[in-house]
Amino acid sequence: MKLRIYRRTDNYYDTGLSIGNKTVGCDVKEAFYVIGVMNVLYYYYYLIYIRVIPETRPSINSIFTLGFSISLWVNFSSQVVLIKTSCQSIGVWGMMSISLIIIGCLYYYFLRNERYKEVIESQPKFFENHILTTVIVVTFFLLSASSLVWGPIITKSMLDQC
Repeated sequence: MKLRIYRRTDNYYDTGLSIGNKTVGCDVKEAFYVIGVMNVLYYYYYLIYIRVIPETRPSINSIFTLGFSISLWVNFSSQVVLIKTSCQSIGVWGMMSISLIIIGCLYYYFLRNERYKEVIESQPKFFENHILTTVIVVTFFLLSASSLVWGPIITKSMLDQC
């Protein structure tokens, strides 16, 4: 199993995970879009901890909050896939492991490499519109937080149908 970057055309690069003769890849542009979204979410979570909830360490609290929000979506998605394929639940330890892995990756990406300084200086926005970005970030957070309520209800009803 190897991660390699290979050239498809003159100006188009892909990354891929090679397992034997099979390669599972993603477009580098798509990866940059995901990183851009993460930067915007981090910056706006950081602003919340600076302006609304004054904290002594807003950078680490932003990472925990963002990681928790993302892990709620990943946990729900993986729970649905596992229930559909094998009629089993991930369990508490599986969900906690996913959350810790996501928070650890965000910690490494933002704090360990000190990219948070670059993100804060660049002040990223969606479509260079502060109001639209605020609406998107608040909606993302509210949907993530509400998944604590509707996520278990949906997965329990799916498990009951197995």
